[in-house]
Amino acid sequence: QTVLGLRVEPPVAWAPVVGPLVGMIDRAQQERKAAGTMTNYDEVIGDQVKKVMAKSTSYGDALVRERECFLDLAKRNFTQLRIRHMLEQKTALRN
Repeated sequence: QTVLGLRVEPPVAWAPVVGPLVGMIDRAQQERKAAGTMTNYDEVIGDQVKKVMAKSTSYGDALVRERECFLDLAKRNFTQLRIRHMLEQKTALRN
C-alpha cells in the first residue's frame, strides 16, 4: 500500500554541459597533484566523475554512466581498501 501511494517524480531536467568544463577539471586536478593534495587514485576517481558529469548528454545517459563508473571503481582494489579503512578506522585512506 505504501509503494502504491508514492508519487512518481518526473526525471530531472538535464542539459549537456557547454563550455570548457573538462579542461577546467583537468587543470584543477593538475594543480592539486602539483600541490600534493591529490593522489594518483584520487585522479582516477576524478576522471570517472568527469566522465559522468561533463560528458553525459541526457539524464538517462548520466545514470547509465554513473552506474558503469561506480561498478568499475567498486571492483578495484584501491577502492575496496579505502572502504575497508573508512569502516575500520573512521578516517579516509589516501592511497
